[in-house]
Amino acid sequence: MAHLAHKAVQINKYRPETCCVIGNYYSIRGEHQKAILYFQRALKLNPKYLSAWTLMGHEFMELKNTNAAIQSYRQAVEVNRRDFRAWYGLGQAYEIIKMPFYGLHYYKIATQLRPYDSRMLLLLVKHMRNSIKSLMQ
Repeated sequence: MAHLAHKAVQINKYRPETCCVIGNYYSIRGEHQKAILYFQRALKLNPKYLSAWTLMGHEFMELKNTNAAIQSYRQAVEVNRRDFRAWYGLGQAYEIIKMPFYGLHYYKIATQLRPYDSRMLLLLVKHMRNSIKSLMQ
């Protein structure tokens, strides 16, 4: 990833794609604040860059900042309502803040967008069970 980031900078360091590659590099290294900084730079260059919004949401989740993650995922959904990754991220975030029914709602949307993805189907079943357990308590 370091080699790819270096090559991308050599080509054009002012491209949002380059900033995302560098952000991914820092994410892999566990440097989530630096990763967020580069995703924010990508968004300054292109505010509608879907991957930057989604990846920034993932980084905020790593830092346990669910409010910022939710905001990032919502922005990603605004850019492209058909991208399952942002909906999935919203499901995870709401599950973490103990709002399983909201989480289930977002997981259902992600599953509808990727109906043949076995990971999505298994996840949906798991969270339906958890939601039912929450109702029983």
